[in-house]
Amino acid sequence: ASERSPGVIFTIQKGEMKLRAEESEDGSSDIKVPISYQGEEIKVKFDPKYLVDMLGAFEDEKNIELYFSKEDPLLVKTDDNYIYVVMPMSMDR
Repeated sequence: ASERSPGVIFTIQKGEMKLRAEESEDGSSDIKVPISYQGEEIKVKFDPKYLVDMLGAFEDEKNIELYFSKEDPLLVKTDDNYIYVVMPMSMDR
């Protein structure tokens, strides 16, 4: 039997971003966040270690912009010119 790798799945759709954390042993967790987005749905999976690394680099609360696409890395920009790039994981794993 094949095991899926734990990850955080971002589903971006009109007016909402859903985050689903998958853990092979502990189950899953879902969060919904209101956003300004009007395009077609995008679903992408990231390794949670890299997301935690990115968040740990922020010293204070920041205004951030997230740039998503189905095939490209996640690009995060803060209001103080910090840029972070996160490579996506395969949705099949």
